[in-house]
Amino acid sequence: MESVFGKIFGMNPTLAKSLLALGAVMFLFTGAVAQPQKLPVGHATDFTTEQYFEPPNERQIKMRMTGSEALPLPDGCTAMMIADVSGHGVTAALISAMVKTSFENQVRLGGGPLDWAQGMNEDLCRSTLAEQFATAWLGRLDPAGNRLRYVVAGHCAPFRIVGGTRGGLQRSEVLRGKGFMLGLDPQLPFTEHDAEFLPADRLVLYTDGLVEVEREDRAMLEEAGLRRICAELPAGAEASADSVIAQARAFNHPAPFVDDVTLVILDRLA
Repeated sequence: MESVFGKIFGMNPTLAKSLLALGAVMFLFTGAVAQPQKLPVGHATDFTTEQYFEPPNERQIKMRMTGSEALPLPDGCTAMMIADVSGHGVTAALISAMVKTSFENQVRLGGGPLDWAQGMNEDLCRSTLAEQFATAWLGRLDPAGNRLRYVVAGHCAPFRIVGGTRGGLQRSEVLRGKGFMLGLDPQLPFTEHDAEFLPADRLVLYTDGLVEVEREDRAMLEEAGLRRICAELPAGAEASADSVIAQARAFNHPAPFVDDVTLVILDRLA
């Protein structure tokens, strides 16, 4: 992957950065890896996000966001997705682009996470080979109703940290849900779930590369270890992302991250 993207960097640094990021990335409606900016969501409700992405190579390109490009839905809600595709390199980047485009198209068609998951699954089944698939978490945030509707499509379950934006030790919840990966079979069913998401709450989304590093003693951080870390973080999304990555690295030491790592922290400020 390095040799291919090295050539792209020489021609178009922006394109290369986007392709590298597409391996595992969060999108907030039409936003991909956007320029830092504040993220206004819904009806005058403020959110901030911090994203960390690291591809599995020695260059360890780090991209952060203290906000993301977002487009509120007509009813004041916000659509969001985090996804991870099978494989690495150019093929994975192209599949990721398909996932992003499909997500945007499905959101524009209306409905909610269940409709989006079903439509995206059909899109990928038509456009990819049998061994190519994607995991995803799709959410629709309703700030007026303080609710988060979501679908899990084979992806890591995110955490809701109750009052997490205040920092310190807070109660954490795993937003459970089971579902098939996207792109396996157009007839596969998906299930929509519902959770509370209040002002001052924090949402932590991530890809499995963050928790599936095997140390020399064969121990891994896994979901339980990451949840313990996320239950006691500082105030502020940026400081929290730094803390999570630092603690994950310390736990894994001396083993490096060996897969794409994406971490997204979304704080609801009001």
